[in-house]
Amino acid sequence: MLGLLVEIGTPAQVPKPRGKSPGWLKGKKRNKRTRYPMVKKGKSAFHKAKNKKN
Repeated sequence: MLGLLVEIGTPAQVPKPRGKSPGWLKGKKRNKRTRYPMVKKGKSAFHKAKNKKN
């Protein structure tokens, strides 16, 4: 059985090479991410009325 498996081979793919990624290209401009203003939630009329009762 072992001889048959050696002849057929394996269905797995060849492992991919490892190493460091190339990173940023030389001379490519890097931009900072865009900052958006903070959105604050206001108090609803229901909560305002409830707080005035106490």
